[in-house]
Amino acid sequence: MDTLPLPNGMKLPLKRSFLKINPENVVLSALKRAEHEYGVIQRFYEKKGEETDAEITLFREPKAVETENMLEEEDEEVKKELEKRR
Repeated sequence: MDTLPLPNGMKLPLKRSFLKINPENVVLSALKRAEHEYGVIQRFYEKKGEETDAEITLFREPKAVETENMLEEEDEEVKKELEKRR
């Protein structure tokens, strides 16, 4: 686990979420460091077997977001589907 030092005098709130997932039928199943490059892999699944649009809110804006398969290769099919919905 990597940590970042806080600037002098900066205090964080006592209660803070790393991420928020909506709706509740979408679950975070993995959070790990990327194998091939600098970054973090977040893996989600939908637990009711329903097609679902999910909203993932992180504690800060990510620098970049990619859609990858289980081998951590970019998933062009899913990427195209997401672009259609924007």
